[in-house]
Amino acid sequence: MIKFCKKCQVETERFRKGECKLCAKARSALYRLENAERTKATNALYRSNNAEKVQQARDKWSAANPVRSALASRNWRLSNPEKMQECRNAWVAANPEKSKTLSADWKKKNPDAVTRYNHSRRARKISVGGTLSKGLFAKLFTLQRGKCPACKEALSSVKPRSPMDHIIALINGGANEDYNIQILCQPCNQQKHAKHPVDFMQSRGFLI
Repeated sequence: MIKFCKKCQVETERFRKGECKLCAKARSALYRLENAERTKATNALYRSNNAEKVQQARDKWSAANPVRSALASRNWRLSNPEKMQECRNAWVAANPEKSKTLSADWKKKNPDAVTRYNHSRRARKISVGGTLSKGLFAKLFTLQRGKCPACKEALSSVKPRSPMDHIIALINGGANEDYNIQILCQPCNQQKHAKHPVDFMQSRGFLI
């Protein structure tokens, strides 16, 4: 028996109502477009009443479409920063010990990121702004040939790592930018603190 779609009159497989799959899909899309709020509320109610079923469907789709799933997740995170922060805060509140352990492990594996964050946080507190580039420590370590520019002692690139220092301190108007950063050994960093680099070197017997 030949089957024709009652709407587009094409010989094809059709549903009981007489529409083919393409026509039914187009009709559904038009309905969702014309009834956006109602559709949104209906979908939200369904997800609320069928949370486990919805999650299983999502997991199945993600497993079958790993690349699209990763891209969709990334786009959602970028488009919903406030919701992402709410989710993080809720998870941390529900898992304090696990959160603390994961945070400690991450900091241990990402010392550069921790340093950049700490410098940026200090800069924001005094309304300086600016960010440091990734891999800056390794770049400076190579440029300085692994030595402290103040005392010429060997720097450490492993934990405890030699600290990165703002050449002109933030509180003295220095920028939180790559060009204003150097690596000092721990003693020199503590002695320099917020001193102007010329004053610091003069106190060490140089530039007089």
